[in-house]
Order: sequence, then C-alpha cells, then structure tokens
Amino acid sequence: MHNIIIHQVEQGSIEWFNLRVGMVTASKFSDIIKNGKGGQESQCKLTLIEALTAEILINKKLDFGQSFSMKQGVEREPLAKIAYEQKTFNRVDSVGLIQIEDYYIGCSPDGLINDNGGIEIKCPEPKKHLEYLKSETMPSEYIAQVQGCMWVSNRKYWDFVSYNPDFPEHLQLKIIRVNRNEEVIAKIEKNAYEVEQAVRSQVSKLLKV
Repeated sequence: MHNIIIHQVEQGSIEWFNLRVGMVTASKFSDIIKNGKGGQESQCKLTLIEALTAEILINKKLDFGQSFSMKQGVEREPLAKIAYEQKTFNRVDSVGLIQIEDYYIGCSPDGLINDNGGIEIKCPEPKKHLEYLKSETMPSEYIAQVQGCMWVSNRKYWDFVSYNPDFPEHLQLKIIRVNRNEEVIAKIEKNAYEVEQAVRSQVSKLLKV
C-alpha cells in the first residue's frame, strides 16, 4: 500500500487539467499493459511516453477537448449518481484527482464509496447500454481503468455503472460490482512506474541540452 494525495479540484477544470500534465492516469492504463510484438514494448506505451514528455515540456495537457459523447456523459453523470445512491443507499463522495505520492501517476474516479469502494459511471448510447444491461461482467475495455483506480486509491472494490435515462425506469441503471484483481493490478503497477520513469528520464535529458 502506498501513500496518496487527494486533490480536491473540480474535474474538467483548468486546475484539474494542470495537475494531470505529464501524469500517467487510469484512462491510459489499458494502453500501457498491451503487449507489443516479439516481446517489445507496445506502440501505445511508447506513444504515451512521448505524449507525456511533450506535455511537460510545453506545460499543457494535450487531450484538452471533449467529444459529444463525453460531454453527454458529463451532463448525465449527476443523474446517474442520484439513481445509484437511491438504489444502493451508498453515498457517492466526489473527488478531483488521486495521486500516488512522489509519482506522476493518478486517477480521477467518478466517486468514492464508503471506506473501500469507488464507482465508474458510463452514460452510453442506447445500443451500448443495452449490451451492458444483458451482461453480468464489466466490459473488458474498462478493466484496466477500474483495476487501476483501485490500485491508485488503495481500495478493495469498484462499482461499474451504466446509466441511460431514455430507457424505461427499471432499465435505466445497471450496476456491476468488481473486486480487486491482484494479477492485473501488478501488471498495471509495473508498467505505470516504467512509463513514469521513462518520461522523467527523457525530460531530464532534454532540459539539460
């Protein structure tokens, strides 16, 4: 277990983007654990190292914008939290950014639950929400992000939530409980530290020129 720093800033704010400059965040964990060809580093991992290095050198976050679906998700997320709280009786505590102390590694959870949990909220389009409704397992594309959030925040479980208010009331909310997977977390941890150190090293060398 590591020490963490909780930055209580509004997600999506200028302060939040500034804190994330050069930081390996949970949204990128799926990229860094992908396997490359022939035992080599994956191109996604190498691309992220270059992007984070560039961010530090220009002191600006590169992925500053939001797509339409992302904006819709942000707009619907408060409603999803209310629906989740009403169904589970769990209170969702907002948090800006959780950072591993002394490292540029962090996550921005959609909320923290009690002392040991967290929540990942998706507000997808109808076809995708229907897909989630019919499943009892979390979508594979979010495994690294959710497991990474548990690792960074030192928490034991996460609730994956899909919400779409266009569906009939009893079908608007899907909740899937996810517990820690230490094997996945170990892989995320190894690669996150490798990326962070590679960025630090590259920045240091470039600034000495």
